[in-house]
Amino acid sequence: MARPGDDDFEWSDFDFSDFEEELEILEREDEYRVEDDLSDCSDSEKQSSAVTSAAANSASVATSGRGAYECDVCGKVYKNAGWLGKHKSKEHPKAAETPQPGTSNSSTSDHTTPKGAEKTTKPRRKLQVKRPTSKFEQKDALQEGPELLKNALQEATTYPIWQLTLGTDTPGNIAARTATEVLNTYTTVDHTNFITTLCTQLWSVITAADSSVLCSAGNESMFSAYHKLCSSESFRTLWDNFMSSLGKAPCNLLYQFITGRMFEGLLEKKHNVDVPPNTANVTNDDTAMTDAEEQVLRYIAGYIPHALLKRYQKYDSKIAKLYVAFLVQWKVPGNSHSHTSFLKFTEGWVNAVNRGGLFTVSDQVYLFFRAMEKVVRSTVNTQQLRQDRLKGVKNDIITKLETDFLVNKYWCTLACNITDEKASVALLEKILVYYVNLRCRAFADAYILVKRHKDNAATSKKGEKSLRKSLNTSDC
Repeated sequence: MARPGDDDFEWSDFDFSDFEEELEILEREDEYRVEDDLSDCSDSEKQSSAVTSAAANSASVATSGRGAYECDVCGKVYKNAGWLGKHKSKEHPKAAETPQPGTSNSSTSDHTTPKGAEKTTKPRRKLQVKRPTSKFEQKDALQEGPELLKNALQEATTYPIWQLTLGTDTPGNIAARTATEVLNTYTTVDHTNFITTLCTQLWSVITAADSSVLCSAGNESMFSAYHKLCSSESFRTLWDNFMSSLGKAPCNLLYQFITGRMFEGLLEKKHNVDVPPNTANVTNDDTAMTDAEEQVLRYIAGYIPHALLKRYQKYDSKIAKLYVAFLVQWKVPGNSHSHTSFLKFTEGWVNAVNRGGLFTVSDQVYLFFRAMEKVVRSTVNTQQLRQDRLKGVKNDIITKLETDFLVNKYWCTLACNITDEKASVALLEKILVYYVNLRCRAFADAYILVKRHKDNAATSKKGEKSLRKSLNTSDC
């Protein structure tokens, strides 16, 4: 098997069968390196006390002369929290269990443990990415069935390719003529059972994508189910019985055409119901970005994969090597872009400050981050701040990012080579957390800076010279 990162690396040659445990360990270790979530409360005393306690913990570890992660049961020392958690889950499963609410663990209350070891019992954030619940249900699909069948038959009678004549009747000519005869003879009332059965089968095909998170994985599941349906014996028997009830000869080409058009029609109607035009109370001014802001965003888009690369290059597991090989492909040379690219202006600031060490990203990566930025701006803005809606905003932003269609679409384009959906979603979740932490902290700092500036402007003029002194200075 090729090793990710080699010159002859092939994505299709990577085996995901044994990465589950490695991904679990990697996520557990990453938990202690990711920035802590921003607190909704901005109390300076709590912040200073947290910094003081963290400094005290680090000082005690440094002076102890032992490892930072010591098992509180057997005393073994480990280099990182991930291996400590793995050791406790295998050797001391009862001690590794998290106490139930309202209970206390008296055996460990007298021991002072490092900060990292304490956090091993803290439940980490699970992957929250889920497909939104569909508002278009099966009963709606059954109601649309008769109209979709009629429209498909009408389209088949005038399908341009089937109108071509080559001296003899082609399969297309026969299919078009059969469609005309069926359209003139069939009635919805007499063939309700056929329409209901066909729509039910197509609905099971459409819902096959609901078990997947990413658009690419969902489409793969859906079209796989569709082709299995169209090649099944029950599908052919259903159509043959319908044609025999009308006294018409079987026509496989017509079967596939009508079924395909009904399938597309149901998908279109489902999409129009589930993804209506955006009616949120957000103006274009909240999500619009200036040229300077887009240039800064391009710089940030290079910072996050650079930080993730530094992290995953420290590990030797298969999943870490996969992420490294994937993230390396995001970096492009500074002179590789075309001068005719409509995103060329976004590289202005990066090119101005780059001395050869910046992580410059491709246009596809930048579009992915721009889609995330628009979602963030629709939530974190001055309008929401005035309405006092920014409490617990980080989880709201991550939830919106996880369910946003454009973010999902751009990610599927970038991560199309990661064939395992769970590995792809785990990396997506990590990038979302990084970006939201960075973005929310920047918004909070900017708001505090502006507020302090306004408060200072409204204070008394104690520090200014008195009128008498200023007049004396002017006389001189």
